[in-house]
Amino acid sequence: MKPDFTIKPLSDEARSFHGGSLDRLLRDQDKKLLRDRIHRFQTLDIASMSDKELEAKIDEVLRVEIDGGITISTTMMEYSLFHSGERFYRVRPLKTAEMPNRDLKKVAAFWNPPSKYVKRYGRLNRSGESLLYTALNPYTAICETGLKSGDPFALCVYEAIKPLRFSWIGGQADYEFNQIKSKKAIDFLETIRKFLVDEFTRIVPEGQESLYRITEIIAKNYYNSPEDNGWRYPSIKNNYEDNICFKSERVMYNLKLVGAIIATLNEADEEDPHGVTMSVKYVIEGPNMDRYYLYESEAGEAYMEKLFPKKKPRGY
Repeated sequence: MKPDFTIKPLSDEARSFHGGSLDRLLRDQDKKLLRDRIHRFQTLDIASMSDKELEAKIDEVLRVEIDGGITISTTMMEYSLFHSGERFYRVRPLKTAEMPNRDLKKVAAFWNPPSKYVKRYGRLNRSGESLLYTALNPYTAICETGLKSGDPFALCVYEAIKPLRFSWIGGQADYEFNQIKSKKAIDFLETIRKFLVDEFTRIVPEGQESLYRITEIIAKNYYNSPEDNGWRYPSIKNNYEDNICFKSERVMYNLKLVGAIIATLNEADEEDPHGVTMSVKYVIEGPNMDRYYLYESEAGEAYMEKLFPKKKPRGY
C-alpha cells in the first residue's frame, strides 16, 4: 500500500549524523542477541515493576552500548508532516443519538476530556494526563473505539490550521534517505521497528492498563521532541493505517473543530474497516457546535459535504 505521506528528519545534518552513526555502529551488532533481549522483555511481569525498572528494561532493548559504557538509542529520528487543512477524526461514544444530547452540552465535550476525568493509563497517556487521540480517516476512528452494532456515537472532525509535525513511531523508514546502507544495520533496525509495532498494537485487556506504561514510556523518552505537536503510531484495528495523538497543551492552537455527526453503528467489520456502516441522524456545525441539523434535511446534507469533502489535503 502506497503511503500518503513522506517522512523527513529535522534536517540533512540530523539525517547524516544520526543515520550515519547508526549505520557504523549497528553493522557490528548481533541481531540474535537483540531478539533474545526482546523475548526476555516480552515475558516480564510488567505489573509488578516500578516505572524506573520498566524504563531500564526498555533501554536494554532500544539502546546499545558503545565505548566507555555510553549507550546510544537505536530508534530512528523520523517525522510525519501535514499541511494546513489536513483532517483528523475522533469518535466519542454516546448514551443516545438524540439531540439535544446530555453528553454534548458544551463545546469542550468534542475535545479531549479534562485531566481530572482521566483515571487510567492509555496508549500514550498517564493517569491524569489528557491527550487528543485521533485517526486519519473516519473508519479507523470508529474501529479504534470498539463500538458494537447499535451503539450511538459522535464522530468529530478537526482540521489543521497550520503545518504540523509528529514523531513517527513504528513506520517504514527510508534507510537510503537516512544514509543507512549496511544490510546488517538495516536488519537490526527492522527488528527494532517490529518490536515497536508489536508493542503499540498490543491488545490490552480491561483491568491491565498498566501495560500501557510500555508505550507511554517509549513515546515520552524516545519520541518527544519539544517541536513536535504529538505522535503518529500504528493503529491496532486498521492495518496500514496510523493514529495521531496530539499533545494537549498545543491542540487548541493546532486544530479547529469543523463539526461532527451523530450516528448509530449498524455493522462493524473486523476484516475490512471500510466495510463499517452507520446511520447518521444529525450533523453539528462547528466550531461552536451550537447548531445542529437533521441529516435528512437540506441544511444537514449541505453541511455533511463540508465535513466530508470528496478531496482533502494530504500529508507530506
